[in-house]
Amino acid sequence: MKKICSFLIVLGALGIMASGLLKLMQIDHYNVHTISELFFVAGIVLVPFAGRDRLKKLIFGQKLLLFVLWVGFLLISCSHLVQFIYWDGRRYLLIAGFSMVLLAGLYILIYRIADLLRIEPKGKLVPIETLSAFGLNSADLNQHVGEYTNKKIPLTITITEKNNSLVAQATKQSAFYLEVIGKNEFKYPKRDIVIEFNLEKNELILKQHGGYFLFEKEV
Repeated sequence: MKKICSFLIVLGALGIMASGLLKLMQIDHYNVHTISELFFVAGIVLVPFAGRDRLKKLIFGQKLLLFVLWVGFLLISCSHLVQFIYWDGRRYLLIAGFSMVLLAGLYILIYRIADLLRIEPKGKLVPIETLSAFGLNSADLNQHVGEYTNKKIPLTITITEKNNSLVAQATKQSAFYLEVIGKNEFKYPKRDIVIEFNLEKNELILKQHGGYFLFEKEV
């Protein structure tokens, strides 16, 4: 489904670009543009189905935001096709679509700025009782503290210890508390992140959305 969705969107976008070139050359482009719009709209419609596995792991607020963005882009994409049925309808679809995309974009921007200015890490502190239940203490947590890098990914994960809890922070991203789920395994459920440490090899495995990424500790 993901490949079909991507193929339709790319094909539609290329077709729209081609119709623009035909228009500049004063060649009839309406059929090319209309067919391209149909492909593009079909691809947009399939986006939620192609990404349903990831959508299931998101919280309600994230799903709502993505839904608003999706509807906005869908309305914008459909606006050209509507002119063949009812010309004035195109204007209303464009206004509604751009309004939804703009509102969602402003929310993301404001949230991102607030996120960068945040002093306290996201998430919850781990109660000392929970650490004890897994046979851990502050000294054990300190073994994981450090910077972890991946040669193939331009990203550094910094692990620190604060208030008997591990704090993770990736490059240019906000910090968050890690919940303990095992002797050397921690998670941050809001981003579907699980981090597993290998003390013997000075490594951590980042698991997110079904992907596995190995990071090595800078010694």
